[in-house]
Amino acid sequence: MRAEGYQYLLELSKRPGGTLLGRKPIQVDWVPIQEALALDLARRSADADFGVPPTLDIEPQWGDRGANTHIRGMRATTIVGDDRSSSLVVSIDYFRTQAQCAANQFVEAGSLKPGDLFDYRVLALKRQGAAHTPRPSRFTIELVATPVPITPSVLEDFTDRALLFGAGAGDDIPVFVHWDVLAEASVLTRQAGAMETGGILVGHVRRDPGVPEVFLEITAQIPAHARSELTRLSFGPDTWSDVQAAVNLRDGKEVWLGWWHSHSFFKKENETADGRDPPARRPAIPFLSEEDLLLHRTVFPRAYSLALLLTDSPHSGLSWTMFGWRSATMAQRDFHVIHVPLPKAFTPLRGNTHATTR
Repeated sequence: MRAEGYQYLLELSKRPGGTLLGRKPIQVDWVPIQEALALDLARRSADADFGVPPTLDIEPQWGDRGANTHIRGMRATTIVGDDRSSSLVVSIDYFRTQAQCAANQFVEAGSLKPGDLFDYRVLALKRQGAAHTPRPSRFTIELVATPVPITPSVLEDFTDRALLFGAGAGDDIPVFVHWDVLAEASVLTRQAGAMETGGILVGHVRRDPGVPEVFLEITAQIPAHARSELTRLSFGPDTWSDVQAAVNLRDGKEVWLGWWHSHSFFKKENETADGRDPPARRPAIPFLSEEDLLLHRTVFPRAYSLALLLTDSPHSGLSWTMFGWRSATMAQRDFHVIHVPLPKAFTPLRGNTHATTR
């Protein structure tokens, strides 16, 4: 990677007023960007090898003022032979998790208080001794290939009796979750009560060459032996070896597709400091914390990696929410549930003979 021409920094300022807190150098993690473009290639080509990461050309996108200091994002382009076959513009939202980590350092130093609002900008500063160029210099990333087993399948076979949950952008890769996975995770969530719990999602990466399209089938969840707390689930080194051992016992053909964990709101919600009845509660809103995002980015950087969140509240019940990578950042998305114990009267899509046209 030829990135020695620029040093990237986060510049944080406090709200309101914009008081400058300081700058923190950052080491940019380019893997999610590379993964996003690799998946895009695999989705658009029936024979693209998803296990071979493409070479990337990354160019800083400078701010509207034209000064080559603050950037508004980056443009990444895949290079296949002499052709540029796919590109992606990534905004500075890509640095949100790193910005939160930097803000935590200012909290520890006393410059910020917990809960204070802040803004951040990203700077690309030319290193001393770097030759001047009239345009932003580019650099190339080329990572070692990690084979991904892809099973040829027919997408229509999975949508036939699937139920759709959640809302998405419409262009995410299809995800199919076995009903038993949701049932098991739901039971574990309720049994954990006020504590968080979780596990690893395993299954298959599939591709329908006739569409073409890549999609996922989540076949099982493996409970993680992790340290549970009220607001945190901590995975240790033994967690990953235990999960892989469990996968090997199943047959070894499934791959890690992501993880799941719970957010419980059963935490003495009926008590108040003055002994009076508590105020009306709003429905629990599903979200991924900064720690959740950091874990996902570290352990599950593949563009198809998912995070399933189970939110349990005495006021809104238990819900399932899926998050996944979209344009190299995490976003809420939809998913399909299959093998649901539906009555025989439920008509599969391909068996619906009552469809009419006008």
